[in-house]
Amino acid sequence: MSSSDSIFDLIGLGFGPANIAIAGAIVETRLVRKADSCPLNQILFIEKHAKFSWHPGMLLPDAKMQISFMKDLATLRSPQSPITFFTIPTRKEYADYLSWAAQWVQDHGIPVSFATEVVAIDTDADGIVIVRSKNLTTGEITSRRTRNLIISPGGTGRVPHPMSTVVDHPLIIHSASFLTSIDSIMSTITAKGKDNLRIAVIGSGQSAAEVTLNLRERLAAIPAKGAPHSINMVIRKGALRPSDDTGFANEIFDPSATNDWYSLSSPNTRQMRLREYKSTNYSVVNPITLEALYEVIYGQKVDKDIAKRTGVPSDFITPLINIETYSHILARLYLHHPNIISRAISTEKYDAVICATGYQRTLWVDLLKESSVGKAFGLSPACHPETCRLAPENENTRDTVSSFDESTTPSSHSSSNISTPPTSPSLSATQLDHPHKIFITRGYRLLPSEGQTLKSRIYLQGVEEATHGLSDTLLSILGIRAGEVVDDLCKLD
Repeated sequence: MSSSDSIFDLIGLGFGPANIAIAGAIVETRLVRKADSCPLNQILFIEKHAKFSWHPGMLLPDAKMQISFMKDLATLRSPQSPITFFTIPTRKEYADYLSWAAQWVQDHGIPVSFATEVVAIDTDADGIVIVRSKNLTTGEITSRRTRNLIISPGGTGRVPHPMSTVVDHPLIIHSASFLTSIDSIMSTITAKGKDNLRIAVIGSGQSAAEVTLNLRERLAAIPAKGAPHSINMVIRKGALRPSDDTGFANEIFDPSATNDWYSLSSPNTRQMRLREYKSTNYSVVNPITLEALYEVIYGQKVDKDIAKRTGVPSDFITPLINIETYSHILARLYLHHPNIISRAISTEKYDAVICATGYQRTLWVDLLKESSVGKAFGLSPACHPETCRLAPENENTRDTVSSFDESTTPSSHSSSNISTPPTSPSLSATQLDHPHKIFITRGYRLLPSEGQTLKSRIYLQGVEEATHGLSDTLLSILGIRAGEVVDDLCKLD
């Protein structure tokens, strides 16, 4: 294991859009400020993947971005920034833009250690954070000390709880890995020589709709016998719903809304606001995609009616899309689900299952609780991520007591993919009566518990929906947030 006596001014965990925006803001700060006014000189970002990529499993052909063209890494913060990008019509093009920006900040003095996994964090006797990482090529462990740490963990795919025990089944995947896994899955299931294939897509959001339409195209190229191939969308509610992208509703994603959300008077109020605006983000489908899906299903009904009237069976070339309005899914490639209206229980067998069921963002809790750093925030290895709740700094002074009930708590939502496959608000919406609070400032800095000291400062990005609003897990405020974090980093305590 190697280590150094030098102390980094900043280490960032992860090098996705959030930390690329931070890197860009640092480069710009260096250009306009004197060096001693923002002493962020020795910097390193640590990224597990061997190169930059952004949701490679969901870069479906013709998939559109559903955020304003101005919501890039910098425009809302600094229109003259070198890393603005004023036209992002497709998800593929936006991914290419992010890749270019990642390289640009490296070319301008921001070092990134790719193919390096953070294995632990700790503190030394002086309260300085130590980051231990493993080179995935050589296996070497390196320890680095840092005055500031930014944790940008991204999201991990959420699967329905009954399926969590079989999530490693090769024919059950999360939509996050759809494009990187589907070719292998199709090869496996077609090799069985079945006359017709059945695939389930669980979820009612944007990702579920896009995956369903893509599967229809793939299955259309595979001959069927006796009956058409089919894709079943398994959803909890009675119908797919459009995302609310109207001007008034989308003001919730404006940078100014972050202040309003952060200053709300109680956790219950914030949860009620989350429930009120969830139709802008969770379990909804972009109207254009929804219309395309409806036209396919309506066309199927027309073909069926024509065949019935004429007595001439329709051909079985085109795969069928069915929407099953059920809930309570159970295990493996057999799905048991009661109808939400009739409560009748049915069992279906599928050749493959795709879970487009949202994301959870709890990796930061797992990282902190296993370290001495976590003790500064009242965390221990016994803590479960779902028992933790971020709270605004001013909630500490009000001495409020959290009490969540199901009437004000959103359930786990399916992926709806507005600007990126989004997260289900797991930490934002715990149903415990007395969750463990971790206080966070408006500037995204974690505050140690009373009586605890930690010399290094720790920042979070992309997990603060409970305190900073719906836009925090999305791309909407990346540029603004990056500027705010860098401004806070430049303040000397």
